[in-house]
Amino acid sequence: GGVRLELTGLSAAAVAGLAAAAGADPAAVVAAADGNPFLVTELLAAPGTELPSSVRDAVQARVSALPPPAREALERLAVVPAGVPAGLLAALVDDPAALEPAERRGIVVSAAGGVRFRHELARRAVAETLPGSRRAALHGRVLAALVAAGAEPSRLVHHAVAVGDDAAVARYAAAAAREAAAADGHREALAFAELALDRAGVTRMAGVVAAELHGVAGRAAYALNRFGDAARHADHAVQLWDAAGTTPLGLGEALLISARMSTLLADPAAARAKATRALAVLEPLGPTRELALAHSTLGCQDTLQARFDAALSHLDTALALARQVGADDVVAHALNYRGVSLASRGDEQGLADLRRSVELAGRLGQADNVTLAMHNLAVILLRSARVAEAEPYLRVGAATAREHHLTTAAFRIEAQQCYVLILRGDWAEAERRL
Repeated sequence: GGVRLELTGLSAAAVAGLAAAAGADPAAVVAAADGNPFLVTELLAAPGTELPSSVRDAVQARVSALPPPAREALERLAVVPAGVPAGLLAALVDDPAALEPAERRGIVVSAAGGVRFRHELARRAVAETLPGSRRAALHGRVLAALVAAGAEPSRLVHHAVAVGDDAAVARYAAAAAREAAAADGHREALAFAELALDRAGVTRMAGVVAAELHGVAGRAAYALNRFGDAARHADHAVQLWDAAGTTPLGLGEALLISARMSTLLADPAAARAKATRALAVLEPLGPTRELALAHSTLGCQDTLQARFDAALSHLDTALALARQVGADDVVAHALNYRGVSLASRGDEQGLADLRRSVELAGRLGQADNVTLAMHNLAVILLRSARVAEAEPYLRVGAATAREHHLTTAAFRIEAQQCYVLILRGDWAEAERRL
């Protein structure tokens, strides 16, 4: 009966339902068990990070019945999560034909010249039976092959950690953090940056490299609504740039990140001091994107505190500088807050600025500025009781925030959507969502 069930399998929806009922992570169970009813039931019976002994024993029994060459090949593959592509397979297994008995028994499956374990739990079971020294040696072999093949840094990190090579972990995690940040992978960017920074002391990481990584981590933590972590990383970046003493551009950028965090943590005095210092650091360098952003940041602070004349002075300067150096992202930011300032003074030009900010940020693909501009435009429209005009901006802004995992933006927009529900008299739904 067990064999027949394993061959039949369960649908992903059925597994997800069982997992949810058991309080487990449905996605993790679906991915690990791949529809195998035995593995599903065993996994749900023993939730947690430890692999159930019943699964290990069952897998080991099947593997031990294989010829020695097949067992050795499986051990080499077991340290590679998510499958082994054809190029890596050739570097790890001397004779891929040795895997044929394992494939016939359904332990591994072939696809596009590569191979993967039929079930993720089976891979883990084989890997856990390896002595630590052999497992580390195999990870080292995989790492060398992936480096030679030019694999992306995020794949290299896993094996560098398993080998225990702190220098490699710091190097590849730093590169993976930068790549994740460029792709709006905020959770990954934060995790990789902190992994690299954890090795900073051991590897004697250069101060400017550590400062840059703290900046990456600070921006990612901000996007994830973790303002305390964002402020901590931004302040570390400032300290490290200060210590370096020869990189005013990096220091100015770090001060601007730190200023933004102080604003979000309701410390406007600290935010002002940091932004003012950034301006002083950056002005001697001449027109730069960072200098334009410093003026835009000060204009933002003035706008939030209803100092609209001072705000417009900084924001007009920011727009002129940003257009001069081609920093369209800063143009979008400055238009956003100039629009709020003008509209707050009753000038209809403010709505035009806000709409231009939305359009420009969208054209640039900058999700952060898109959600910010849509939120602020909707707020201004709601203040004028133009609810029907505001709703589409909130709807698109919320979808953009979800797509790019911008928890901070999603939080702000959700609050405004609840306000719309209140204005429309939908008390129950507003209370539920609030």
